[in-house]
Amino acid sequence: MGANEALGRPRVLHVEVGGTYGGSLRALEVYLKYADNSRLSHDLLVYFPTPRLETVAGLVDRCWRLRERVPSWLARPRLKARGGRAEAAAFGKLSLTVDVKELATNVRRRLPLLPSVIRMMARGRYQVVHVNNTFTYQPEAILAARLLRIPVVAHLRNPVRRSRLAQYLLSLTHKVV
Repeated sequence: MGANEALGRPRVLHVEVGGTYGGSLRALEVYLKYADNSRLSHDLLVYFPTPRLETVAGLVDRCWRLRERVPSWLARPRLKARGGRAEAAAFGKLSLTVDVKELATNVRRRLPLLPSVIRMMARGRYQVVHVNNTFTYQPEAILAARLLRIPVVAHLRNPVRRSRLAQYLLSLTHKVV
């Protein structure tokens, strides 16, 4: 029995794609800063190197990174802040809605991460996995947790178009907030 179980603190694994700092990772940082650590033990799994990760890593018990490089498909033009609002540098019109084609591409690109994510989750003996993005951005985390029978709580930060794949991923989560 580990120290966290001996203290009666449930273990939560927060899962984040990484690659860039902002949005969901910033929201997680704020949550962790004010979380009651006497009640929960927090770990963080980030798939790819992320600027300012050390700030968030200092707020959790353990922090892991799966890969050493950000893949080219994830490296994209950054949003530039101008006058208090974000403007797309090279996107043209920026749509926050996840469409079916994008979702299928996300699943195809990220399935190679699945074995590593399963190993990390199994090693940690977590009571819950928190997918810190809209559930469609982390299909491998949801599948891994489901295979290990760990409940999944996922954030819904962007609109998701209705599709069989999105409905299937949603059905694998226990709670969406």
